[in-house]
Amino acid sequence: MKKKALENIGIYNNTVLIPNGVELNNKPDVLNQEILNKINYKENKKYIMFLGRIVHNKGLHYLLNSYTHLKKKYPNIEILVVGGIEDKKYFRGLEQTIGVHFLGILDGIDKYTIFSISSLFVLPSYTENFGISIAEAMSYKIPVITTQGTPWKELEEKNAGWWVKLSQENIDKAIDEALNCSDDELREKGNKGFEIIKSYTWDKQALKMKETYKNLLNKRRI
Repeated sequence: MKKKALENIGIYNNTVLIPNGVELNNKPDVLNQEILNKINYKENKKYIMFLGRIVHNKGLHYLLNSYTHLKKKYPNIEILVVGGIEDKKYFRGLEQTIGVHFLGILDGIDKYTIFSISSLFVLPSYTENFGISIAEAMSYKIPVITTQGTPWKELEEKNAGWWVKLSQENIDKAIDEALNCSDDELREKGNKGFEIIKSYTWDKQALKMKETYKNLLNKRRI
């Protein structure tokens, strides 16, 4: 996305795009019972996860509006929101939504636990240079719904999730379609997302960095 932004203002210098890396096989052997108790976890529920800063441009309101629109049709869904509150006024407009668990900033076993119990990941962001939380969700084989403001067209191309233009109607439709999928269909999408993210592991990204610096040094020697 940054490369495109530079080109939009007329800068076409040679650039190298190396995405962030992700870790694979992160699912914990044992979940954190304390955080499961906090959300009153039930195995028969479907949990939709959001991970990001709680600010307007992350689009959390789109997800919560969709939840409000769809919860009568899907009474077994709840929303898990992970992330720090950066816009308190924005947060106050969202925090009273029933069935939504605001969990704050999580890491380690707590974050792993929430990823492990989630059936769907939604990030209706206005724009992302990369979207590391999307990559993390894919590493857990969770189907992703995100917007065309993120650079994850592969989700659509490889039938690994939903990559839609940002609008309330499109977010509603994508979540409705996802919740209509069988567990096997969602699992298949999650597996396809995992295949995509295999090329974003830290070791592969490190090799790209090494090769880039090697090429730069060789050019200087000429």
